[in-house]
Amino acid sequence: MNKSFFIYAFLSLSVLSCGKQADVATNTSTLPAPTPNPGAPTAPGSGPTVTVTDPLALQVYTVYDKTHAIEYQKFTETGTSTCTSTTTTPNVTCSVPIPEGRIYFSSLNFQFSWNTGSCKLLTFQPYYYQASNTANFSPPWVTSPIDCSASPILGTCFGGAAVGIVPSFPKFRALIYTPDESLPPGPQTHTETVSSANAGSVGSNRQTVNDLALGKRATAYPAGTAFIGTDAYLANTFVDYTFACADDYSDPLPYRIHVNITDINSSPTNPVINNFNTWAEAP
Repeated sequence: MNKSFFIYAFLSLSVLSCGKQADVATNTSTLPAPTPNPGAPTAPGSGPTVTVTDPLALQVYTVYDKTHAIEYQKFTETGTSTCTSTTTTPNVTCSVPIPEGRIYFSSLNFQFSWNTGSCKLLTFQPYYYQASNTANFSPPWVTSPIDCSASPILGTCFGGAAVGIVPSFPKFRALIYTPDESLPPGPQTHTETVSSANAGSVGSNRQTVNDLALGKRATAYPAGTAFIGTDAYLANTFVDYTFACADDYSDPLPYRIHVNITDINSSPTNPVINNFNTWAEAP
């Protein structure tokens, strides 16, 4: 596995819904010693399989805070835990529905493989949005007001997964993985981890869930909007999760995976309970 990568800079540049819960510090120190569950692995697999004709593949798993058990999530489109870009279907979209409590209190892990024989350079664009461009902004993930009108703009003026996994965000806004050319062309695997929304005191699942409808992305949602709380959204700043291949010239290749992370509000009972807002509640 090639662990070397550098940051690719693109040129373009929450509060709980029902008020029934607050940020919780997970603590398992008083729990009895667990009985091992043979059905719950505590280490990830070796990554999805890729070939020259199936050069890009993704798996997503969650791990509850302060625990070790891994749960691979299934993609709606495939019914399996793997989403693959192939020569016959190079541009794919895969959706991952996750129970809202699990995703709020869990890290979200993207485990992906690419074959350097068909995908020399791989870019991972994590999801993000700009929350504000005004002074005296107080989103739930800061302890004191910040100035989002200043230049250069602070990373805390943004929300979403990219903020936590792209070093020096927002100067750099995506990650690019380069081939180890000391080895023959072939599979490489890497994992990126987004910490739980609870760990960041985000108060909603908007840190990882990118379900804002396309028709609403040009609408601004200021702080104080019912579903937004002290978070906010600046119009036309929503960027989705995307994996994309390129060649030595950095010219795009057709292999692409678009990822939609959604949350499930409750088990199929009535009434449906929504404990953690996402973008689905946007008017």
